Amino acid sequence: MKPAQIFLHLNERRLVIDGKTVAIGGRAFDVFVVLASAEGEVVSKDELLRRVWPTTVVEEGNLHVHISSLRRALGNHRDLIQTLSGIGYRLVGGACSLSSAEAQPSAKAPVGNLPQKLSLLIGREAELASLCTLLRDQRLVTLCGPGGMGKTKLAIECARELMPQFPNGVWLCELAPVGDPCLIAGTLSRVLGLSAAGPIDMAERVVEGLLHSQALIVLDNCEHVIHAVANLVERVLRVAPGVRFLLTTREPVRVEGEYVFNIPALSTAPESIAKKDACSFAATRLFVMRMEALGYRAGDSDAEVSAIVRTCRALDGMPLAIELAASRAAALGPSVVVESLHERLGWQDGSKRSPMPRHQTLRATLDWSYQLLHEDEQSALRRLGVFAGSFTLEGAAIVIGDLVASRSSAAEIVSRLMEKSLVVRVPDDGVNRYQLLETTRAYVSELLANKEELARARLAHVDYLLGILAEARQEHGHIPQNKWVDKYVVFVDDVRLALDWSFECASYYRIGTELADAAIHFMFEFSLIEECRKRVDKAIQVKELMKDGNDPMEMRLRAAWAATMTFIEGPSSLTGAAWKIVLKLSRQFGQADFEARALWGMWSSKLYAGNADAAIALANEFLSVAVSRDDLPNILMGSRIVGVSMHYAGMHVEAAERLHYVLRTYVHRLHRSQTAGYQVDQAVVANAVLSRVEWMQGNIQNASVRSEQALSDAVSGRHVMSLCYVLVEAAIPIAMARQDFGSVEAHLDRLFRETRRHGLRVWDAWGRCFEAEMALVQGASRKAALAMRPALADLQRTGFTAHFPYFQGCLGLALAMEGANEEGGMIAKEAYEQVSEYGAAWCKSELQRVLARTMSEDPQGAEVNLRQAVSCAESQGAWYWWSRCIADLASVLARNGRGDESDALLTLAARSKSLPG
Repeated sequence: MKPAQIFLHLNERRLVIDGKTVAIGGRAFDVFVVLASAEGEVVSKDELLRRVWPTTVVEEGNLHVHISSLRRALGNHRDLIQTLSGIGYRLVGGACSLSSAEAQPSAKAPVGNLPQKLSLLIGREAELASLCTLLRDQRLVTLCGPGGMGKTKLAIECARELMPQFPNGVWLCELAPVGDPCLIAGTLSRVLGLSAAGPIDMAERVVEGLLHSQALIVLDNCEHVIHAVANLVERVLRVAPGVRFLLTTREPVRVEGEYVFNIPALSTAPESIAKKDACSFAATRLFVMRMEALGYRAGDSDAEVSAIVRTCRALDGMPLAIELAASRAAALGPSVVVESLHERLGWQDGSKRSPMPRHQTLRATLDWSYQLLHEDEQSALRRLGVFAGSFTLEGAAIVIGDLVASRSSAAEIVSRLMEKSLVVRVPDDGVNRYQLLETTRAYVSELLANKEELARARLAHVDYLLGILAEARQEHGHIPQNKWVDKYVVFVDDVRLALDWSFECASYYRIGTELADAAIHFMFEFSLIEECRKRVDKAIQVKELMKDGNDPMEMRLRAAWAATMTFIEGPSSLTGAAWKIVLKLSRQFGQADFEARALWGMWSSKLYAGNADAAIALANEFLSVAVSRDDLPNILMGSRIVGVSMHYAGMHVEAAERLHYVLRTYVHRLHRSQTAGYQVDQAVVANAVLSRVEWMQGNIQNASVRSEQALSDAVSGRHVMSLCYVLVEAAIPIAMARQDFGSVEAHLDRLFRETRRHGLRVWDAWGRCFEAEMALVQGASRKAALAMRPALADLQRTGFTAHFPYFQGCLGLALAMEGANEEGGMIAKEAYEQVSEYGAAWCKSELQRVLARTMSEDPQGAEVNLRQAVSCAESQGAWYWWSRCIADLASVLARNGRGDESDALLTLAARSKSLPG
């Protein structure tokens, strides 16, 4: 093939191939510029993402889409862009000329989740520099010290300084709200964007997700879950050399390789200090700056400077204690504050009576600060301690309850508490949120000992969360998914906390079941599948204990349990039995929605267990129920699952009719939220399956275009389940059929990143089967056989065996190519008999073709099987399989001296317009 002449005109942003301008998107152009600038060197995916999207954090799938777009634009020269699986991409050296050095995509954008910088770090310049130096050399640094020393702030600023050194991000994981050590790994997983469905240990999910990362992780407030943190950190450090940890805690974690950095107090001035020199000491500087931030203009009298210095010394240079005192000094004056602290801290004659441990100093300062509050401020502060982390003014107003008349009154109290350094503002994407520092929260939680007040605050907290969960359910599908996630992820820890305490005491069991019921959709959308299973299981047990079952709530809880088991156990008998209970309850209570969901669950179990006949029956029952109720969203769902079932049964023409109807009728904004319980985007999935049908019918080019569109839509929707579905059902097998191995590798790389990030073992095993198949198609039959056996074993263990016979056929063919005809024939025959028994006929003709390939010593038997395979493919309209069977039959005839018959068959195949070119 003649070498391509490719020019990138940077000033005009034009791509010219062989003298013709080729239209590509702006981002695709930027991707090409980066690849061309590398002059034949490999460019990592992370580097491409940083340079093409410098100010935005995007999914890697966006990159895959633009690479595919570039390959299409290159046409016959698509192989100039090479994929290095798991690493990145390379444009063959010298393939492209740049017309200027301008218009390069701008450089690196920071990756991570650090909060905005709201205030200066006072007096910690030396510690910050030392900590940054340490983290360049050490993989685990623990920042130790008592509460109130400013560990969190120092850690965050250190992480901010080091951001450019960690291409995969700097991540802050706040552990203070997490009471259960078992949830530590899941919390970090969510921060890193790794959490999703799947039967996998959460710590393993974190380890796999970080395996090849260069990232800094800040774990804040570790002391109450210290052992769980130690175990998790140790596991990651053992296998992920590019990951570093910075921990804040009151004690070391005692993990091998830990470097402990003890945070010192702020420097305090001697009592005899000259006025002009006082502010050269960090403690004095912090005190003065805090007062001035609240509107107090510090004077320069000897008495005032002396009062400030004495206060800072008495408070041992503890930043939080100094801020609390300074906030009071802004209102009362430094001299009044220093006298007020005399009795509280046990001073005599202006000096401390005896050394007091720093934690006692802070406790005494908190006591003093709390007792200076008005009664309504004290009560509000105590009640705000029920929040797991940050809160809004609306949330504060509900929890404060009878103390305020309106949201504005709540805002006033919160504002007063902020002035006293007891509440801080936390900016969150333009929304003002507030929180108590963890030291303050722990303090007020002790004060909230009155059972009546505690119960009132907790019940108000639950009422607030029930409203939030209802709002989240209502908004889902009506605002972009990424915005929905960003808006509601902040409530995860509050929901957890409320569920924990509501199941601690029998008095609150009923509230706990109500909250668990309301949180089901929420937990599914945040992919907290295993946690959801445990929560609803507890709620079901409680309802049985209270003899409060057999109602619509039990039905909803059992439906959630069955759905989680579908992910965790796969299509097992246990899962099927669970859905049958839901079906019975739904019909008992006339709940059409849940009747449909139960039928869907039963259908899913049958389809993915490879029983297409039973799946068609259940899909038709689902559709009949939807039609009888004139329920358009579920009519569309029913039409889709009937179409999917028909495809797997080999009824491709009928399947295409159903799927085309779905795509013509489905309106995303109207129907997405109403089918949200099914865990996939209906239009995306319909397109993916329709592309499979087109593949079977021999329309490979159409199938490829449609599957790429489905993939692009799945990436844009940021829905992991839909994305993986499209990859394994359409994008990968269709690219394999076209022998587009570059795309197969790119798609597999994407699949493995998602499955290993989110613990989706089903699709991970599926992906490894595809890897083995690719080796087979490329002629590496021994490699294919060695890889396919363990992958098939893992796939079988998941219970998702709809594709199992097809991959068995691949193994049988690989063995036959290696000369093991007998074993290969046994495996192919077993697969063929399985699809024949359960009606999963979509690959029946292909399996019979493979069976014939194992009969090299029995040409007559091979011919019989191939003629049956041709007939089967014809009856299904599966022209892709038909062409393969015809080619093999012609080969068998030619080897047996029947060349005329062989030529006639090949001529027939060549003339057929239905066949792939």
